[in-house]
Amino acid sequence: MEKSQEVHTYTQCIDFYKDDFYQEQKCKVLYEKSIKSLLCYYGQIGKCSIGYSLIINQRLIHQVISLSDLTNEQVLEINDLREKSRDFLPTSFWDACQVFLSLIEKHRYANTVRKTSLHTLSLLFLFLDMHNLGYMPRIAWIWFCEVKYLLKSNWAMSRRVLKLFEHFIHEGNITPKTTFIYKPTHFDLLPN
Repeated sequence: MEKSQEVHTYTQCIDFYKDDFYQEQKCKVLYEKSIKSLLCYYGQIGKCSIGYSLIINQRLIHQVISLSDLTNEQVLEINDLREKSRDFLPTSFWDACQVFLSLIEKHRYANTVRKTSLHTLSLLFLFLDMHNLGYMPRIAWIWFCEVKYLLKSNWAMSRRVLKLFEHFIHEGNITPKTTFIYKPTHFDLLPN
């Protein structure tokens, strides 16, 4: 499917979710659940992106961002990385996320970390899939700079999830006791 068709179809899913043609909230939940199940089935058999079933979720949909939400500089940087990012397609990224989530569970992370990991990686997957981008850490961090304000108090845990995932991609496993530094160290600030 072409990039413009992907964005258009995601837009249709968002519009459907926001549409208030239901007479009762109970009916809306029932319809959403049925449609989400159908889209999930079609995603599993390869008839559409699994993202279409993910986006119809009251916890995710209001935190989905688009390229139009980014600055011109961010969009230019992402477009410069677009072709290289295609080495790690969204479907491969989603598969890697499933392995990562099973490792999070295997290492007995708290339930809040598990939920935040699924939430954060689902949002990132939606962004990548919606715009026909592959996974690259730099694209993930550009995306995170814009989405972190929508994550509210969970932004710091989501940032750690992204770092853990990046570590997982490089190492093939996660190291629970790893500490990540997000600011330049004094050494980094020394002149060359």
